[in-house]
Amino acid sequence: MRNRRYLIQLLLITLLVFFVGCAKIVNYAQSDSTTETVMNGKPTVLDEERSVSTPTETSPNESMFEVGIDELADIKVNHKFEITGFIKNNSVFSWEISHGSGMFTYEIFDKEGNAVKQENKILFRNDIGYVTKMKSNDIYRNNGIGQRSKEFYEFVIKKPGKYKVISKAEFQIKNEDKEIQEFITSKAYEFIVK
Repeated sequence: MRNRRYLIQLLLITLLVFFVGCAKIVNYAQSDSTTETVMNGKPTVLDEERSVSTPTETSPNESMFEVGIDELADIKVNHKFEITGFIKNNSVFSWEISHGSGMFTYEIFDKEGNAVKQENKILFRNDIGYVTKMKSNDIYRNNGIGQRSKEFYEFVIKKPGKYKVISKAEFQIKNEDKEIQEFITSKAYEFIVK
């Protein structure tokens, strides 16, 4: 009887530790913003000294965010290079965003505007979810490293010349009790392959 009680207590403690640990999991992705879980998901107006939680009539929209690509320099023919996209919160609000490992996708075009195809074999992607809070002017990067094939963000170009790349970002914004889906495309960024 005593062993049974001990086993039940041990099982309950294990379950409690498991659930508490799961509740505290935060995005471990590389980010320039503070990553945290937000319980209410309501946007907050940023004050110079502190963030004040204030309900707002403003709903998030595409114009509040900027999608871009980190500078591509010293790219060589037949050498792998990595593209890193980012989103920037240009609004005065903080937003809770969520996304999968494939948040950013990239398309490369030659000087004639033709898509540069990559020789990919089999690509994989884990269906993992990330949650982060983006404050006003925060910049966030996450290529899904370790959760999807590196060929989603690592490229090789076989001919020298001028190229352009665009990034597409897919994420959700939590606003009160709603999840708002966003698909935003960056402007075209030029880079040179030598």
